[in-house]
Amino acid sequence: MKILLTNDDGFHAEGIKVLQEIVSNIASKIWVVAPAENYSRASRSINQNVQINVQKVRENEFIVHGTPAESVFIGLRKIINEKPDLILSGINHGSNVGNDIIYSGTIGAAIEGAVMHIPSIAISQAYQDQTIKWENSRKFLLDIIHKLMNNTNWKKSTTISINIPCGDVKGIQFVEQGAYFSCNNIDVIQTDNYSQSYVIREISPKNQYYKLNNRNIAALYNGYIAITPINTDMTDYNMLNSLIQFNDNQQCI
Repeated sequence: MKILLTNDDGFHAEGIKVLQEIVSNIASKIWVVAPAENYSRASRSINQNVQINVQKVRENEFIVHGTPAESVFIGLRKIINEKPDLILSGINHGSNVGNDIIYSGTIGAAIEGAVMHIPSIAISQAYQDQTIKWENSRKFLLDIIHKLMNNTNWKKSTTISINIPCGDVKGIQFVEQGAYFSCNNIDVIQTDNYSQSYVIREISPKNQYYKLNNRNIAALYNGYIAITPINTDMTDYNMLNSLIQFNDNQQCI
């Protein structure tokens, strides 16, 4: 199996090195194409008409001076000369659940592969007190990847998001995305008569009440590996049908 690895924590992050170590047991070829620095919360952002430098570190390993999505976009089209069987983004230092899915550069990079109809998985590892328990990823990831790749119902334009808990793993749950109320941790750095500067310190809430009010987040924080399929089609079909029906009834247009 030929695998492309990327992330949003940066080429030198520990998580992608752990992931490379894990999949080396099943891969016939591994490419690493990852950002030069941390691009957490970069989502699927791509810059147009901006020069993006790529540095070859060693055979099949490249640093991209751009976003996670740019790493995959350029990697698939210009850096590697063959189509990978699988794209893995991670292992992210921290979970990506609820609203994190919209912000996450880890997931954004995986989605960039999925739109090319390449099986793509985003992998995130929860932590406590900044300590990552990589043993959980080492123990469970290969089996999960193997089972997903053998699932004939997996539509390859669908991204799979895997969140691994920081404590003892009780099992696996397949759950919806969920949501939370964003917190308001914003600092004012500089204030004068003409402008103000702000730094957003935190988006996801620390309050367990919000975390436990949906299945995706609750599964992870209750010790389960949470697996969520994600589509790029963000249409609310119930609302769409309601609007169509409303228009037909009211004859607005």
